[in-house]
Amino acid sequence: MLTLDGMSISIRVDGVDIPEFTVERDLERKRVSCWVPSQVDKEFEVVVNSGTRARGPWAADVVADGARAYNPIFLMDQSCNVGYYQKSATVKRPFAFSKLELVDDDALLNSSQGTRIGEIEISCYTVEVTNSYYKPEYNTSFVDNSKVHEKSKKGLSEHVGFKKEVQGNPCKFYNARNLEYIGTFVFRYRPLAYLQAQGLAPAPGQVVPAANSQPRPPIPVINLAKPGKSSPLKRKPDPAPVNDSDGSQQKKKVKVEIIDLT
Repeated sequence: MLTLDGMSISIRVDGVDIPEFTVERDLERKRVSCWVPSQVDKEFEVVVNSGTRARGPWAADVVADGARAYNPIFLMDQSCNVGYYQKSATVKRPFAFSKLELVDDDALLNSSQGTRIGEIEISCYTVEVTNSYYKPEYNTSFVDNSKVHEKSKKGLSEHVGFKKEVQGNPCKFYNARNLEYIGTFVFRYRPLAYLQAQGLAPAPGQVVPAANSQPRPPIPVINLAKPGKSSPLKRKPDPAPVNDSDGSQQKKKVKVEIIDLT
């Protein structure tokens, strides 16, 4: 798993953390990155663990292939899967490595969106929650990254897509303000054979197993709607492409939401 300032994030497939290769750290920019092997048609989780720093409310801004997908906010230190796209007030879609179509379409050649395919980025902040409201009519769409120009990034054969929809309880939206920038975690994904061919991963027969090779139990969801329970808040997703990947520390108001209110 990638670690930074007491926080850790990993990509998990079938309950097991997948290996991370060529880890790079930029402590000045509070940024850590690595390469991970993708597996077509495999659903995966993005597991965030805040550690025990007692930061108070904090957020994880999840960007998949250059598009914001999920913006959970947590009221306390905890571990949770944030590998989702919030489609509507009651529906979310878990991430999956999906087959990418390479086409000879010049309209896609200079697309800024295409330059971010192959990356999953999670930026973390401490936040201040101000107010809340319900928005049952909320509905949005995710940027279609299923096609890229054949001259785009080398080694691309998958993108972040979805295999199913998960129905849940209506979301409760919140307004919040970013306070302190904690750091950014970047996972660059490609097929294992490509990573090995490029020297980014050990050669066949020398692959180092994941730190945790045993399946982990499901991560509990804590429900905030009843006394003694809590659940993650989620900022309202922005389907527009994200061009700023430098982990800027701007303080701004953003809409957030909480789900699983039972």
